Amino acid sequence: MVSENDKKKAEELVLEAARLLHRADTEPDQKSQLAQQALILLDDAIALDPSNSRAWNIRGLAKINLGDYHGAITDCDEAIRLNPKSAVAWNNRDLAYYHLNKYDEAINNALEAIKIDPQKESFQNTLKASIIAKSQSELSKQAKENVLQLPQDLETAIDEQKAAHKRSSRLQADLLNVLFLVIICYFAMVFINIDVDFSNPFGSIPIFTILTFIILPFIWALRIVGQNITNARVLEQDYFSRLTVYNSLEFYQSKLGNQANDLYIEYVNSWMHSNTADRMERLNNKKPDAEKTPHEDMVKICQDAVDERLKPTKYKKPK
Repeated sequence: MVSENDKKKAEELVLEAARLLHRADTEPDQKSQLAQQALILLDDAIALDPSNSRAWNIRGLAKINLGDYHGAITDCDEAIRLNPKSAVAWNNRDLAYYHLNKYDEAINNALEAIKIDPQKESFQNTLKASIIAKSQSELSKQAKENVLQLPQDLETAIDEQKAAHKRSSRLQADLLNVLFLVIICYFAMVFINIDVDFSNPFGSIPIFTILTFIILPFIWALRIVGQNITNARVLEQDYFSRLTVYNSLEFYQSKLGNQANDLYIEYVNSWMHSNTADRMERLNNKKPDAEKTPHEDMVKICQDAVDERLKPTKYKKPK
């Protein structure tokens, strides 16, 4: 049984600890030292009166300031058990879960605090912070999943373009062989079956006119196959450049900084669906802002895009 005198002493210690923690908010350079002093006072207060919910709650806040988030949750659990209507205890447990990246639990505790005291603006702010952090965490997780899948997609794309290049090259060789045989057979038939007067300069025109109509489809087919070979070669080079960038991802991320990491990953992933022709044109036409190799140029495009996204918005004074 706790005496009235012990309860009074415990309450005095709690008030003193609360003042120290309030000072910690205004003196951030002394935050850890003041939180440690408050923790000692609160330990004594709880020893005097274990039923003092405010002592447990404020000790939880002190532990949050010291980075002991698991300990803070334990203390807030006890504070809420002793006084389920303590909105501050629910809010403090929200903060502890928030720092542990357990955003669902943080949101649930913030909602309980708001339910008890819906007018408290700080509770609304902690709820918004937890919701935003959860959203960013999910985006970051998705970005990491995309990064894990990206090299497989790139290697598959490179293999597909190599296979397309080989198929088109074989088809090109076959068409040339067939065209050569067609021309040989045609001239053989002409010389065997037709008596041509080569002394007449116009006598061979019908022969070559017919030959032109025969070989014209082959020429168009060879032209299309040649374009396919070029496209396959360009795409293979482009996808290989993307894979080169991916393998150097940590290096480029370190240059861009942590804030840009997810943005950078987003742009790397988008390259799988970007317009290769536009980028290769930048290199082939020696654009003044283009780099020397495809992957260097892609890094530059990415850096420019990320820098633009992260550029602070300048305030324009209304006219």
